[in-house]
Amino acid sequence: MSQLARTSKNLPRVEQSFAKLSTVLKMMPEAKEIIRRITESKKITVGMMAKDFIQSDTYGNPIRLSTYQNKYVLVDFWASWCLTCREENPNVLAVYHQYKEKNFTVLSVSIDVLANKANWLNAIKEDQLPWTQVSDLKKENEAAKLYGITSIPSNVLIDPNGKIIAKDIKGKELRDKLAELLGTDK
Repeated sequence: MSQLARTSKNLPRVEQSFAKLSTVLKMMPEAKEIIRRITESKKITVGMMAKDFIQSDTYGNPIRLSTYQNKYVLVDFWASWCLTCREENPNVLAVYHQYKEKNFTVLSVSIDVLANKANWLNAIKEDQLPWTQVSDLKKENEAAKLYGITSIPSNVLIDPNGKIIAKDIKGKELRDKLAELLGTDK
């Protein structure tokens, strides 16, 4: 159950199963982490309005999420050291190029820390990510905490009105959702 709780999509099932455990099992150290992940995952849900935040871009300029109002925006949480994040970047890059002229963009939030800033900047360059990248370079990223991010890669898709319309969609699921919203032609 502890392994399943590391993926946010599994958390509703984990919560149902966890509720059926004995009191003894619920008091184990692993249980505290499962409870934390379940609680954090409820900070942001599909249908609620996105929570605004400000973080600095790679040049140190403050970027506010709400400036992306009137666009579909994928808020992508990642880190330079996260292999699965780096593996998902080509998919995000492909949808960015396909839909950037159709009222869509990406805002990436890195959970890298100050000591890894050079690695973060290098990963952006290596993966050729042209959209805005932000981070507060803190041990616990404030935007990630605000959004209840407990594992990466993670994302939320926000509509032009600021409402969250999808959460943690990757690969084909992301491509299909954007095709549904924005069409398939370039």
